[in-house]
Amino acid sequence: MGKEIKTEAINKETIDRFLSNREDMLRTIFNTLQDAIFLVTSDRKLVKCNEAATTIFGYSQDELFSLSTGALHVNQAHYEEFGRRINNAFQQDKIAFFEFEAKRKSGQIFPTEHTVTQIKTDDGQILGILSVVRDITDKKQIEEGLRKSQQLLEDTGRIGKVGGWEFNIDTGKQTWSKGVYDIHEVDYDYDPTVNKGIGFYTQESRPFIAEAVKQAIEQGEPFDVELEIKTAKGNLRKVHAIGNPDLENRSVHGFFQDITERKIAETLLRESIEELDAFVQTVAHDLRAPITPIMGYAEILREHYKNQLDEQGLSFLSEIENAGAEMLSLMEDLLSLAHTGTLERPVEPVSTDEIVARVIKNLGANITSTGVVLQVSPLPLVRVPKTYLTQIFDNLISNALRYGGKNGGLVEVGGEQAGKQIRFFVRDHGPGLSEQERKRVFEIFFRGDNKGEGKGSGIGLAIVYKVARNCGGRAWVEETPGGGCTFWVEMDDEIQDK
Repeated sequence: MGKEIKTEAINKETIDRFLSNREDMLRTIFNTLQDAIFLVTSDRKLVKCNEAATTIFGYSQDELFSLSTGALHVNQAHYEEFGRRINNAFQQDKIAFFEFEAKRKSGQIFPTEHTVTQIKTDDGQILGILSVVRDITDKKQIEEGLRKSQQLLEDTGRIGKVGGWEFNIDTGKQTWSKGVYDIHEVDYDYDPTVNKGIGFYTQESRPFIAEAVKQAIEQGEPFDVELEIKTAKGNLRKVHAIGNPDLENRSVHGFFQDITERKIAETLLRESIEELDAFVQTVAHDLRAPITPIMGYAEILREHYKNQLDEQGLSFLSEIENAGAEMLSLMEDLLSLAHTGTLERPVEPVSTDEIVARVIKNLGANITSTGVVLQVSPLPLVRVPKTYLTQIFDNLISNALRYGGKNGGLVEVGGEQAGKQIRFFVRDHGPGLSEQERKRVFEIFFRGDNKGEGKGSGIGLAIVYKVARNCGGRAWVEETPGGGCTFWVEMDDEIQDK
């Protein structure tokens, strides 16, 4: 048991006399401090408080003096626990710090931080307890926000297999986050400073990371490299390392990501695309071969035996020729779709106006038969191969003529440039597409509800979409105000470095 401490019964006058013997600064601090200050006797009676106490707890000073100390606590159990801590402050000649929940006049529970110390006279007589109470609601909210952010960062690092690192240029000390330890498959007590982490890189990768760090230190240049490591468990992993120099603080820091699965997926996807393209070309070539003699024999029949065929026979012959022509067109479209897998960008921009003029000339018969009025605005130049620009406008304009340009309607062609992005549009004022059709219109072989009105194969818009994607852009369709469809194609006009 602690030694018994005798205290003098004090009152408000005693406290005032005690304070009056101190410097004015003490009184100023007492009255202006933003934390609540309470002076409490050994029997836990409140005898003095500052204005901040009224602000924090919501009571007037008169109300605080009339309340028992327990009224400021959550419940009786809290009050008793607080009392034990106050008694300990009387027993121990040192400052006590602790956090405790408190209750305002409104009933709101809020977190507080207490600093409790003894008050003594010059001759060592204990007068009571000085309790400084700070509202730490904001602090707790910040701590909770930081905790959630830290948890989110750890979850993101775990899911994305990414972690942070820092290298001190002068001391050579290297610091890893949890994610980097996990990527290297080492225990968290491993010290990466021992070999600067370089020991995990394969022989082929070491020169690249060494040169990247060297340039970061000597030239202040960030780096972004993909390398290979051998983990502590002997597993080979592909990693993505990003480093940023901070020469003012003599350090290099960055992120480290395990991209092994992504690289495997990219390889499989690339192989699948190559196989698919090869398959499409083979199928298109093999199916096209027997169509040519079929159409040839149909032409011979028409030339040499048309007088011997009745009207129905000639009709059947026309169906054979039309079906063969459509099949050849389908095969050509399939080959075009396969060939658009890679694009070589021209260095000099291409005149889109000339491309569109040539497309319109080739579609002259269709334009005349439909009675469509074509309105073409000046178009921006673009660094896209002429062949693919031709495919874009041929397919979009043909589509507008086929489905949206009946009875002398208007078809508009235009474009705009915004920085490195070029946009073209072909707008018709026909029956349009439903919302569900607009979502699927670029799918290969998809044809809308009004497909009976045209002879499209369902590949043309898929080609448009693929060309746009390969040019760093996209293709989409919107509803034309008043009815119809507006097809947009957006492409990146900047030549990418290889």
